Amino acid sequence: MESWEKRYLTLHPEDKELIEKNFHLPDMELYLGDDALVPAQRIYDDILKSVPREKIPLPFPGLNVLMGGGFLPNDFVIISGATKMGKTLFMAQIANFWPDKTLFLALEDTVQEQLRREYEKYNIVTNPPYFSFTKRPKNGFTLDWLKLKIIEGMQKFNINKVIIDNLDWIEGGEDYKKNKEILRTLKQWCDDFNILIVLVVHIKGDSAYAFGTKRPDIQSIKGGSHIYQMGTKVILLWRVLTVQDDKKIEAGYTKVILALDRHSGALEQDTHVKYNQGKFEEISNDEYLQLKGTYVAKKKKVEEMKW
Repeated sequence: MESWEKRYLTLHPEDKELIEKNFHLPDMELYLGDDALVPAQRIYDDILKSVPREKIPLPFPGLNVLMGGGFLPNDFVIISGATKMGKTLFMAQIANFWPDKTLFLALEDTVQEQLRREYEKYNIVTNPPYFSFTKRPKNGFTLDWLKLKIIEGMQKFNINKVIIDNLDWIEGGEDYKKNKEILRTLKQWCDDFNILIVLVVHIKGDSAYAFGTKRPDIQSIKGGSHIYQMGTKVILLWRVLTVQDDKKIEAGYTKVILALDRHSGALEQDTHVKYNQGKFEEISNDEYLQLKGTYVAKKKKVEEMKW
């Protein structure tokens, strides 16, 4: 094999300039930056020496089982579903379940608005354990603002979990090219800060998915395929319903679909919850089958009435 000195002489001038600028020849072999090349065995040895990562469970035991125990500390999780499927409620319930160190950045309906609505509608008095902001920033929700809030939360409250509801409210979030950069940046923060980030994303509009009459999948997420490709886990919510002769028929349950889990390898696995007094409750398989049977019977009755 040729020596590096001989191979270097054959390089394009632009490549030589790039190397000299970044590695300051002839000290290239001494480069020890964070992105330096090292033997894979050394990477593996570091993994063996590290403390096992504890799973972060959710208030839904069946979903935890599908994920092998819950979220991982530096997961980047995508939660999606059509309008009125309960995404914000789902997120608030998770934030309330985690005992501490959680930053809930509710950008659309602020935490203040959510807590007020919860109290006025259900007369529920809670002691939310998470942290949030008090006023919307004048210049909008930029990536710089989000980063500063995360750093502030880490310094003040030692937060290690961040919920962001939702992508459309981040500056540039509705733009295909810009939201790609937003997703890449948020995922990088998971590694840089060693935090879990859960991001809420909408379903594509003007489709059966958006109206809730068709089971969503990862392709139905608004914003392009890069959104689910960036996520380490993707969870979809679907309140099962159908529309026949302008009549909406609801099943009485919501499917929580683990559409993708890059760690456990799970794909398109379901659990079921129902809405009760301002929160979701996981239901047994027997109750699910009973509700499903009633739902099918309702649809059949409406169909028979047409004739």
